[in-house]
Order: sequence, then C-alpha cells, then structure tokens
Amino acid sequence: MAEDARNGNPWKFIPLLYFTQAIPVFVVQSLTTVVFQDLGLDLAKVAQFTALLGIPWSLQMIFGPFVENAKTRRWWVATMQLGVALGLCAAAFALKTPRPMEVTLVIFAVTGIMSALCNLATDGFAVLSMSEDQRGQYAGMMSTMFRLGRIFVMSGLVWVAGMLLRLPGLPVELQSGEMEFKKGSEVVKASQMELYLDRGLLKANLGEQGTDWVAQPEVKAPGGMVTWWITGNQLTGSTKRLNTTEATAQTPTEVKPIATLPGPAKANALASATLDPGTSWTIVWLGGGLLFAALILLNRKRMPYPERDRDQGWNPVEIRGNLARTGALFLIAVGSWFWVNAAGRLVGHFLATSAPEGPFKPFKLPDPNLVFGNDLKLGPVGTELAQLLFCTALLITGYLWAKRTFPGSEVGKSLATFAKQPGFAAILFFVLFYRFPEVMVDRISSLFLKASLPEGGLAISNIVLSQMNLIGIPGLIVGGLVGGAFVQRIGLRKSFIPLALAMHVPNIMYLLAAKGLFPLIDWNGVPISILALVFLDQVGYGFGYTGFMVYLIYMSQKGSHPTSHYAIGTGMGALTGVLAGILVGMVLGTPPNFAGAFIAVLVMAIPAMFTILMVPLDDSHRQVKVEVE
Repeated sequence: MAEDARNGNPWKFIPLLYFTQAIPVFVVQSLTTVVFQDLGLDLAKVAQFTALLGIPWSLQMIFGPFVENAKTRRWWVATMQLGVALGLCAAAFALKTPRPMEVTLVIFAVTGIMSALCNLATDGFAVLSMSEDQRGQYAGMMSTMFRLGRIFVMSGLVWVAGMLLRLPGLPVELQSGEMEFKKGSEVVKASQMELYLDRGLLKANLGEQGTDWVAQPEVKAPGGMVTWWITGNQLTGSTKRLNTTEATAQTPTEVKPIATLPGPAKANALASATLDPGTSWTIVWLGGGLLFAALILLNRKRMPYPERDRDQGWNPVEIRGNLARTGALFLIAVGSWFWVNAAGRLVGHFLATSAPEGPFKPFKLPDPNLVFGNDLKLGPVGTELAQLLFCTALLITGYLWAKRTFPGSEVGKSLATFAKQPGFAAILFFVLFYRFPEVMVDRISSLFLKASLPEGGLAISNIVLSQMNLIGIPGLIVGGLVGGAFVQRIGLRKSFIPLALAMHVPNIMYLLAAKGLFPLIDWNGVPISILALVFLDQVGYGFGYTGFMVYLIYMSQKGSHPTSHYAIGTGMGALTGVLAGILVGMVLGTPPNFAGAFIAVLVMAIPAMFTILMVPLDDSHRQVKVEVE
C-alpha cells in the first residue's frame, strides 16, 4: 500500500507524539506523590488521594465516542495537548497555595481527562496516518518513546528537583572537644570537619582522611531539611530556606534539632539548599509544562492531515449523550471510592476501639476528623457516616443516570456484552486483584524510599530516587521480554503461577528493608543493594504483568466486541490503582507504619494468587500472539 502523500513521514511526528503522550500520565499519576512528600504532607493522605487521579484513564474507553464522532483526530490531539500544557503550568502555581494538595488534585483531575482524550486521539491519529505495514514497523518505536517520556518525568524532573533541594555540607570548627567518627573498624576524632547528610545519617569529610565517616553515636536526622546551622553546640535544621539572621534567631516553627556537639563551634555557620521544596517544584513543574508546550507546538507543524481523518463536525445529540454517560460513570467511580474509603475507615475504627492496643490501633479515626482540612463538628464516627450517606446518594444518582443514558448506545452494548460473558465474576475479580499487591507497592515504595530514618524509611534523596527510577525501566523491559517469551513457549495456563509468583515474591524484600533486615550495601556512595531491590522488583512486575495482558487479549477475543472488551478490561485494571490507594492510606497510618503496609501487601497476594485459579481459560489461549518488544 503506497503511503498517502498527505500522511507525511512518520519519523517526523510519531516519536515526539508518543514521547509527549507519556509526560502528563506520569506527572499526574506518579510524580505528584514525590512532590507532596517533599512538601511535608501526610504520607497516608498522599498515597490515598493521589490514587483518585487514575480515574480518568480507567474510564478512557468511555471517552472514545467523543473522539470518534466529533471533529478530527488531529484536532483532538492538538486541542487536548494544549489543555494539558495549561494544566501542568497551572499546577505549578497551585503548590504555592495554602492547600497545595487539594488544589493540585482538582487541576490534575481535569488535566487527566484531557490526557485520556488525547491518548485516544493519538492512537487513532497514528492509525490513520500510517499504512498497516508502517504500523507494524513503528510499534516498537512508539513504545520506546513512551518509555523515554516516563524516564524524562520520573528521572529527569526528579533529578533537577533533587539538585535544587540538595543540602550542602556544613563546615564546622569546634572550640573545645572533638567529635568521634567511624568508618569500618577504624575510629578517629576531629575538631575540624565538613558535616553532611548521607541517606539520613550524619557523616563527615575529614580532608586528607577522606569522606564517609559516620558520626558516633549515629545521628539519624529528620527528613525534609533544606537549611542547617550551629548555635553554640546545637546542630539544628529547618524545612524552610533561611538566611543567617533567621537561623540565629530560630524564629521559624519548622526547626528540627539534629544533634548536640561535644563543644561550641568557633562561629555560627549556615548552609542552605538552593531553594525550598515549594519553590523548587514550582520551577520544575512550570519548566516541564513549558517544555511540553514547546514540544507539542513544534510537533503540530510536523503532524500531517491524513485523508482518512475526516472532520465529523459536531453532533449535539451525540455529544450530550456522551457527556451524560461520562458524568454518570464519574459519579459512580468517585462515589464508590469515597464510599469504600469511609466504610473501610469505620471498620478499622471499630476494630481499633475493640482492642485499643491490638494490631488495628493505627486505624483509629483521628479527632477531629478533618475533611479536606475542615472539621464538620460531627465527631470522628459521625464524619465518616456523613461521608457514607453522601456517597450513597452519589451512587444512586449515578446509577439512575446511567440507567437512562446507556441503553441503546454503543458503549452500553459493549458493557452489557462484557458483563454477560461466561465467568464474568471471575474475570472481574482477576482484573481488579491479580496486580493489587504490586500496585500497592507502587503507591508505597517511593514514600518508603524517601521517608526519613526516624519515620521508618530509607532516607533516599531525590537524586538517588531519580537513579532508581531510571534503572527500573530496563528491569520492566527485561521482565516483559522474558515473560513474553515464557508465555509464548509453554502457554498461559502452565505459566500463570510462575508469572504471578515472580510479581509478588520480590515484595518480601521491601518488608525486610522496612524491618531493617535487608542489607544496605554501598559502593563508592552508590546504594547498590537498594538499586538491586528496585531493579528486581521491576523485573518481577514486568514478568508477571505479561500474564495480565495476555489474558485480557484472550478474554476480549472470545466476545463479540473484542476491541471494546479489551479497552474495558484495561480500564478496569487501572481501577486497581484507585482501590489500592484506599487500602494503602488505611494501613500506612500516621505516623507511617511501612512494615505494616508491606505486610498488608503480602496478605493481598493471597487473593491475587487465587484469581488465576478462578478465571475461565481454555486451550484457545495458545492462539494469542505474544508481542515481545
């Protein structure tokens, strides 16, 4: 098939199209967790409420009729990309508001909808712009560019923020006394040194004697500090970037004592990061948003006008129907999330009050029980009951709305045939819970790695976290390649249990690390054991995720609407992250209990393994072609 002259050369626009497609996905769904933790927000709420941002992508199939029945795919790509760019830039300024998380969540909810619409339009535009042969040739490149977009966000932007937040060394000269330091079996004392923090431990550079000397006794510094100084013999830090006068006066409320020195320093000293967390992430997010805008404007000039991408105009009746159906599902999705959240918190509170010193103690509701920073004056239990009643009303409204708008529509027919297929309950259970433990780990791991040592974390800086995110991508690719070849060789039925075990067993390493039983090995300042942990976890996830994707393909090919059923399956799979966020928020608690959270992850592996014994599967699964990229 000859290439349409109007389609242009795919190399000119396809790579950038899929690179930019990844940016809002990972900024909204993943980077927000890192940002909110740096701002010092409650970790349980961060894990819980950022999960809500996955809803737009979980309902992506519902947005299909918008893109298919109005304007052109090119118009949708260009318009939604511009909206996403505005959303990314607006979110940067939201970080400076009194309630950064709430404002950002609202902005990113809208941005997520535009990104989901853009994803659909991008895939459709790519199909219309290339011949069938070209689509096969460029499939691997499209996937690669999407992964590079993920690396840009989770490694590049995180690294830049880490450089801006890096706490410099603090030169110290004691007037009397000496500090003791240890490296290996060697112990030395010194009165002049440059103190620095390495993964939460106070260490020193002793000049000719080198670096990596650990203060004795060990000092585990609190997290989030961007300024530190000495007053008399007190080493103190702050989460605010201060000047010398402010540090000496110790006026800020964010002061955190670190250690008492053997004697007073010769002079007060102060070292401060380049910027405070709010300003740093505002600059990084704004810079990322402006770069995204520049890339999409550049690519807009390169994007062709395919002959097959015909302008559908606007069909008011169809648009109103699609809006109604989308609104109904959003009410159901959001109402369900808050309903399950409130019900879970009430059950946890009941168990906690029944046994005040038992394992459910962290689940006791706080008093006052705030809702987005507001006290409803209903008491801890009354607040959750009010939320439960309100969400019940939302669910009933959404159900009645859906009952009126879905019958007769293509989306309604697809959902109906999906729900009526044999073994639907088992398929739904599999789609929601096969990956549940690993999704929980994804919600917890970055919080755990970055949390300070006193909080029970590993005190990993953003710079090191960016390295871990970078090394995780090859692990995911390796796992996917091996998993694809494994399934292709012996079939899904025989490979399902090894695939599932490979995904869930590595999570034991996180529990060992949270318990202090995982070896923390450094090599020239690089935490190779933690990097290995992240790499192996991603290899296992990539390996096990193959089983999920192959089963979705098998399941969708059994029905009368294969494309729609596959889209519904992947959308419901995305809901796993939304549900996992509820449980993570409950088990993590305040202050965070990472060991308890990782135990919950391992417990959830039991129903995850059980799902593969329930799903209907016959020998036709061998006809599913496994794409190994």
